Amino acid sequence: MKEFSKYQRKDDIRRMVNSLIGKGVKLYLWRKHFERKAKGIIITSSNLVQGDYLMAFTDENLSSFKPKEDLYIYYEAIELVFKVPLRKIGNGFLEMGVPENFQVKNYREAERIHYYEQSNSISISKRNRNSTPTCYSVKLYDLSATGASFLLDKFQAQNIEKGDRMTVLDIEGSQSIPIPDCQAVYIETFESAGSKHYKVGIKFGRPLKVEEFPTNSTH
Repeated sequence: MKEFSKYQRKDDIRRMVNSLIGKGVKLYLWRKHFERKAKGIIITSSNLVQGDYLMAFTDENLSSFKPKEDLYIYYEAIELVFKVPLRKIGNGFLEMGVPENFQVKNYREAERIHYYEQSNSISISKRNRNSTPTCYSVKLYDLSATGASFLLDKFQAQNIEKGDRMTVLDIEGSQSIPIPDCQAVYIETFESAGSKHYKVGIKFGRPLKVEEFPTNSTH
């Protein structure tokens, strides 16, 4: 991850940004590349507006920013970095160019299919620190051939940490058989309708077959 790549399909990168905006997740906005440990301000992705330009609205102090410099928007969960030019600094907002360059270390390579607006559940099993098994049937958020994400409440989230191994027992509406050796790759807070949840992203131990995807989804 030493160099930024030029993303050839601008529509795809706009969809990627819109996906982040819809998640309402924490983003870092830095003046220098994150590998230089130069942290800046923290914004919520729902405070981004993407049109002809990318707007970031915030109550943070913006006095350290300078027009015409490059900024870096960092999403920690998948180690995704967008490089954007800063066009204008206003009262409580930054006007940036639409990102065309990015780096990513842990992005799920397959297309994600969203189930958040549906009622599909995913059942998982893992062993706790004392070796006792724990099974959850929780709300499925999205799904790809190589992984999935799901929502937990505060109590459930206490028993799962990044790096934990687990087995997917079932995906509602799917013909999937158990998928062993899955791993939690990120855990982040997720707010919806005023309620706080925790979203867990997992990487499957094997690719999901086409016929194993649930039939109802929201792309």
